[in-house]
Amino acid sequence: MRLPLPALLSLLFSCSTPVQGLIHYDGDNSKNLTTPDSARENAFNSVGRIAGAARGSVVHIKGKYLLTAQHVNTSTNLVSFDGTTTWAIDTAFGSVQIDGSDMKLIKLVNDPGLPETQLFDNTSGDTGITATLIGWGVGRDTNVADSGGGSTNI
Repeated sequence: MRLPLPALLSLLFSCSTPVQGLIHYDGDNSKNLTTPDSARENAFNSVGRIAGAARGSVVHIKGKYLLTAQHVNTSTNLVSFDGTTTWAIDTAFGSVQIDGSDMKLIKLVNDPGLPETQLFDNTSGDTGITATLIGWGVGRDTNVADSGGGSTNI
């Protein structure tokens, strides 16, 4: 297969771009159980897990609404933000896939009372912007066995 020169150059330059982020999991679950700092406390507390799905994160957006990956199985109909209290998913609402992407919006029956999450909406193409990525991750829930494997879900 031959690639046109512009496609080949684009491929080469994209491969030489430095890594912009790194996720490290060293097996110490205590790092996953507490807020990194007070500036990120709301974001940390707004991340939950689909109960029964050890690798299914959700993010509280506003009110009763949550964002998760389209591929996450939500059939257990429960979400937990603290590993103990569960919130029922509104099955009558179902889910709404976002523009054919691997994201969907789901709704809870009751508002968990969490603050609104500020979403990044800068489409200017700027680089060098610091972002905080928080997912439920390996070891965050003390009620679920640590699956290890050296990675975490974001």
